[in-house]
Amino acid sequence: MKNLKILFLLIPGFFFCQKYYEVGNTYWIYKSPDHYMLKTDNFLEAAEVGKKVLEKQDNIRFNSDEKILFSVARNVESPYNIIFSSFFPNRNLQKFGNEIYSDKLVQVFEKTFRDLGVEATITKEKVGIDSREFYLIKCDITSPLKYKNYFFFTEIDDQELQITTIFDNPQDEDLILRSVYESKFK
Repeated sequence: MKNLKILFLLIPGFFFCQKYYEVGNTYWIYKSPDHYMLKTDNFLEAAEVGKKVLEKQDNIRFNSDEKILFSVARNVESPYNIIFSSFFPNRNLQKFGNEIYSDKLVQVFEKTFRDLGVEATITKEKVGIDSREFYLIKCDITSPLKYKNYFFFTEIDDQELQITTIFDNPQDEDLILRSVYESKFK
């Protein structure tokens, strides 16, 4: 029966170029923007940098059982106009709860950018994606380079799903955010 369920999920994706990602017992249906391509190189390097930053923070634990779902980019050579996503056990969400955990992440971003000498405005809000509540941390970097980094997270089936977006122009911002907000969960 499970194979039949997977087949019915895959058939629509075949026709509409959607991808189905399993997070716990939930399927996340995501379609990357047109003309974006799979980017696998440098993702592990970026994850390692993030791990080092988190290891220096008090009370926030790095999850070594992270599962990378995808990394896509407009240009695989550029560090901008990318989307990547992963999930892992939600230990930090369980320990702190969504609101306190999101506040701690804002503090991590603020401290990291400050330590790097980067000017950034960081805000936090709750947003809905297919009737699921996500926390969104927006980092608007203004100096020395100008770009935006949006970090979404939510809890799904005892897992923390994270979606990170980085863009440097309004056209890609629109494409990237539309692809995230139009995704579905089954």
